[in-house]
Amino acid sequence: MMRGEGASLTVEGLAVPLGQVAPRLRVRLAGSLDHRALPRLRPLLRAAAAHAGLCLRIDLAGVDFIDASGVGVLLTLQEAVRGRGGAAEFLNPAPRVRRILAGMGITDQLALLESSAAATEGRSRAA
Repeated sequence: MMRGEGASLTVEGLAVPLGQVAPRLRVRLAGSLDHRALPRLRPLLRAAAAHAGLCLRIDLAGVDFIDASGVGVLLTLQEAVRGRGGAAEFLNPAPRVRRILAGMGITDQLALLESSAAATEGRSRAA
């Protein structure tokens, strides 16, 4: 999907009611993570803000574009989860998305991991 062609974001993994979110939540995003995606991400933002100790994993493999507003959402999610004693990880960013994040100079601010195995390994090293 190209920017400006009506591309949308698909959010998978939020089928459960927000009141029943487990301590671990994995969400897969696909499409463009830009200002048009914000309404679809509100439930995720609410879940992150409402649940203490949430381990949030967001799979970015299907995201083909991200802009400043999308980056802002990722940073907001990360801060909301960490502020409630949880952890947020962003898995499998596509090369294009990784380049955009690097160009914005924020790769060190986000917990970017290449795979689920890397997430487990990173957590083991931190312990």
